Amino acid sequence: MEMFDSSTQSHSPLDHPHLVGQSTLREQCRSILASGRLGHAYLFAGAKGTGTLALALAFAEAIQGGQRSWFHHPDIHVFLPEPTSFSDGARKERLEKLHQEPYVFDHEGAPVQGDSKDQERSNLRSFYSIGQFREQIKPVTVLRPNTADRLVVVLHDIHTMRAESANAFLKLLEEPPKDVLFLLTTPSTDTLMPTILSRCQVLRLKPCTQQEIIEALVTEGRPLEDAQLAAQLSNGQVGLARAMDVDAFRSSKEELLQFLRASYTMDAAALSSLIQHVSQGYSLEQQIAWLGSLEWMLRDLLLLRETGDTTLILHQDHAKVMVDFIKALQDARVEEMIDVVSEVKPWLMQNVQMKLILPVVSFRFAALMRGEDPIIARHEPWKHYPAAG
Repeated sequence: MEMFDSSTQSHSPLDHPHLVGQSTLREQCRSILASGRLGHAYLFAGAKGTGTLALALAFAEAIQGGQRSWFHHPDIHVFLPEPTSFSDGARKERLEKLHQEPYVFDHEGAPVQGDSKDQERSNLRSFYSIGQFREQIKPVTVLRPNTADRLVVVLHDIHTMRAESANAFLKLLEEPPKDVLFLLTTPSTDTLMPTILSRCQVLRLKPCTQQEIIEALVTEGRPLEDAQLAAQLSNGQVGLARAMDVDAFRSSKEELLQFLRASYTMDAAALSSLIQHVSQGYSLEQQIAWLGSLEWMLRDLLLLRETGDTTLILHQDHAKVMVDFIKALQDARVEEMIDVVSEVKPWLMQNVQMKLILPVVSFRFAALMRGEDPIIARHEPWKHYPAAG
């Protein structure tokens, strides 16, 4: 640990209005700075979209005096996991995207930010290869600071490190280079090497409250009604709330009902058309919002069945249809249908295509709406996919 002089700061990036919630964590970061002593590695751990990357970047700026953005600071180096083949131009594009909106970038989690219909690009898996470590990351750690007392190296999503690169990085943490501080992020500490975890000070983020998200969106110019809806659907993820197209959500309600009807009747033609439309016509954030809307519609159905009060549901403009659904399908296992959607939502963040996700959901719904067990058990999801020729 080394001394850090924060007396020259006129303001702190940790107080930037773009940051949402995490008051306890931000105060913890301020205390670290005020103490005048910095460790050599800090790990920001929290779910996608809650602000791990945004907070890490703000902390990096605060460490370096708070006068320049990380994007322009010569002594702040930011690295992101990459696909095997990745151009300098694509790397620059991603950093520019991150600079514009770290919450949305963190939430999307896509290896290449661009047109979601470009399947060749959107399906590339991102990770830290040993090549990226040797050619990009390690050379930075031997540089001398330009204008600051130290270099700050930010590594986003370190859980994507392959074994060889993780072992190489561990050696850096065991013998940290002089004047280098690492800021790391991960959605979960469960998959990290214990030896890496033990050498970091862990800073944990919690999902933001709906009120915190509403206030942030309204401050940014969203109408209150739109902000409330986005916050309600976002499940505490600021990135999702900011990226959400609430008008698209409102217009998708009929599609959701069509999906439920076609799943129950097992109408292959209707399902194929709808799945193609959602898979090819919607961006990644719209697909995430679509699944979130489906989950909320199912929660409304559950609430209606338990209370019979249509004033409590989110989809009040479709209340009659939903009441009819409950009456007609009294054996429907709605709780398990909600579980299905909750289970598959993270798949989108893992680059699984929507055209593969929705058939699985529909197949399960067909049984659950009849009060039956799905033919394919949840612990055998691989059986949903056809055998390779």
